Amino acid sequence: MPRAFTGQTFTQGQRVPLDDGVFINCTFQGAVLAYAGSGLVRFDNCTFENITWTFEGPSVNVINFLQYMYHAHPIGKMLVESLLNIIKTAPGSTMPIPAPPSPAGATEPNKGVPA
Repeated sequence: MPRAFTGQTFTQGQRVPLDDGVFINCTFQGAVLAYAGSGLVRFDNCTFENITWTFEGPSVNVINFLQYMYHAHPIGKMLVESLLNIIKTAPGSTMPIPAPPSPAGATEPNKGVPA
């Protein structure tokens, strides 16, 4: 269930859990914004000054996975770049993740095999 915050000011060093939070007309001044990946977050008309982001729990696993995949193999780099393109689109838009190309010499199932 979303937690709503309206017109609040979060100050220096204050840890603000973001998961399932709706922040409207809030001010973040030197606060530590903590996202764990267990719920959505929304900011409407908020201001941010000298904040620090921290990622915890499942969100750290996702970041570590994407970082590893980006550097481990060209297909992982394609995945991460595709996700960044999706992130750059307007919220609410949909953009499919393209299928990776087949490795050289690979055949589709039952292709090239006589029936």
